[in-house]
Amino acid sequence: MNIKTIVLPLVLIGISILGYSQILDHQAISSLGGSVSGSLPASYTAGGNVITTASSQSIVITQGFEQPLPADFPVGIAGKQPDGMTIRVWPNPVSDLVTIQVSYDKPLNFNITLYNQSGQAVRTTKAKNQANTSVTSLDLSLLPPGTYIMNLSSEDGNMNSTYKVVKK
Repeated sequence: MNIKTIVLPLVLIGISILGYSQILDHQAISSLGGSVSGSLPASYTAGGNVITTASSQSIVITQGFEQPLPADFPVGIAGKQPDGMTIRVWPNPVSDLVTIQVSYDKPLNFNITLYNQSGQAVRTTKAKNQANTSVTSLDLSLLPPGTYIMNLSSEDGNMNSTYKVVKK
């Protein structure tokens, strides 16, 4: 048997194994992310390099660029409301009219401003709470579908609350 017939297939197999292992080491995954809760909560982000660090028969733990946030980490600006005030915004998601109900035992003048994802004010209105409860509707029927930020702020500065509104 010729040595070339033995060595050549072994070299080709070795190259293909090494080349394949390089493909498995760094892989790009489509962009998405999320979290899983249960006895072992975890979150994930896809779209970057993945490096396997530990595995067993039932679990694979990977190391990447995502770092977990503590549960009490602030991710927005806290709203400001006087004691005894309640605010309800419904329906959400909305197709045409969104209703804003403010319950408070004192007269209150407030502004309602709706911002698009670019930060532009797309709707603004003034409302008054005369006798305990005010109900105001804001027409969103002409706006394109998307996520909007609604800010309610009183003229005296005692109230400043922000809500996410989804237009379908």
